[in-house]
Amino acid sequence: MKFGYFTLTDNSPGYGAQRRDPNQLLLEVAEECVEAEAMGYNSAWVPEHHFARFGVLPSPAMFLAHVAARTKRIKLGPATVVLPLNHPLRVVEEFNLLDVLSHGRAVFSAGRGYDAGEYGPFGASFLDSRAVFDEQMEYMMAAWRQSPFEFHGTYYSTPGPLTILPRPVQQPHPEVYVACFSKPSMELAARLRVNSISRRSRRRCSSARSRTRRARASAWLARPGWPTRRSCAATSVRWPTPTRKRSAPGSASSITCTT
Repeated sequence: MKFGYFTLTDNSPGYGAQRRDPNQLLLEVAEECVEAEAMGYNSAWVPEHHFARFGVLPSPAMFLAHVAARTKRIKLGPATVVLPLNHPLRVVEEFNLLDVLSHGRAVFSAGRGYDAGEYGPFGASFLDSRAVFDEQMEYMMAAWRQSPFEFHGTYYSTPGPLTILPRPVQQPHPEVYVACFSKPSMELAARLRVNSISRRSRRRCSSARSRTRRARASAWLARPGWPTRRSCAATSVRWPTPTRKRSAPGSASSITCTT
């Protein structure tokens, strides 16, 4: 089991007068990611949130590139990219570049998110997010596992074979996780032969792990010989730091456990 640092950069309007300055909060999160390496953590995970509805970090790839320049060992992942708000081709390029800049330390995680209010300003449909997300993940895995690659779907298609540069240091791609809070997401992760990530209580985490194993077993029966995949779960903890008061906005960080 390996442990990592994770934060939601939570700073919602509900905090009222205790709401943090978002710029200062992001600078402190960057320092905490650097400190996580010094403390021996295996990984650092940051979110994607928009419009100050909850978190305040809109671009995990850009943020992690900054952390990569200041660290040497710790793995760097988003938790998670809200994929339907992004074009999958651009996301592949950005995380390939992060993998190069970090010398092979990038991790990729994607989900649909949960806030319909983050979808509208981007012209994305929350109602269609299930089908769009599944196709986006299929698109990205094709782009990583084939070079050149070609894809033709309902929402996304290439005009012809495409070659993506740079290629990632980790071949054929960085570790990939699907945020799994529902049975269809677990089945998608199993079908694509990627890992799963969830944020659960101990009881719910055990249930999710059982469902994930069943989904993987079904996928393995269809394609014998597929390798075993990892599960990652996050549990919230709070602690004071020299720059934060206990229970202040943004102080809810988490430990991720990868097995």
